[in-house]
Amino acid sequence: MENLVSYRNNDYFNSEDYYLLQDTCLYYVTKLHRYNGSWYCNNRLQFKCTSVPITNMNELLGTRVTRCGKVGKITKFTDDAIGVYWGHGLNADKSMNPFWNDAKDLKTL
Repeated sequence: MENLVSYRNNDYFNSEDYYLLQDTCLYYVTKLHRYNGSWYCNNRLQFKCTSVPITNMNELLGTRVTRCGKVGKITKFTDDAIGVYWGHGLNADKSMNPFWNDAKDLKTL
C-alpha cells in the first residue's frame, strides 16, 4: 500500500471523505478535521495531514490487492477498516477476512 500514499497540501483534504494515512509502517483509515488552517486526523490527533503520506480512500476504490497469494479488490471502507472483495458466490474465498484493519498486510498489484 506504500505506493498509494504520498504527501499532500491543504487543498487536497476535506472533512467528508475517509483517508488512508501512513505512519512509519502502520496505516490508519480516518476522517479529518480542520484546526487553525491545517488538517488533522480524527482518530490519531497527533498527525498533521501535510506531514504524513496520505490519500483519499475514494481514489483507492477498485484497486487490486493481494494477501497470502489471494487477489481481491478494495470495495469499501469504514472508520477503522478497508473492505476487500475476495470473490463472489462459488468463487468467493471464505478463508479471507473481508475487512482489514491493518493495510500493511495488503499489497497492491
